[in-house]
Amino acid sequence: NIKNNKHLTINYKLKYLSLHQILNVNKMASVKNLKKEINYVLGDLVDIVYVWEITNGGKPTEKTDEIVDSIYSTYDELLVKINNREVENKKAHFRQVRNDFEGFVNQVVEKINGLN
Repeated sequence: NIKNNKHLTINYKLKYLSLHQILNVNKMASVKNLKKEINYVLGDLVDIVYVWEITNGGKPTEKTDEIVDSIYSTYDELLVKINNREVENKKAHFRQVRNDFEGFVNQVVEKINGLN
């Protein structure tokens, strides 16, 4: 039963879901940790969409499929950027990857909050 799960910490209506609650605000120094953070946060967003589907009819909708597909494709794109070893300024490159990641997460959170 979802309501009895002590570890589930999302609001079922997702009204109060924010970027600050999902994204670790501490900046991580290593590439390994950035990859982990991207994996965990995007995975959590997919889980949130699935929980929304379960609590609102139990079936995927066009909007939720679109959100999940965009999460998967962005995950792949971010990992390709991270694994690109032919960048001149690594610090600026990883800062841009992090900014892209945070911007995408913010957009997904807004889409999830807009689900009816």
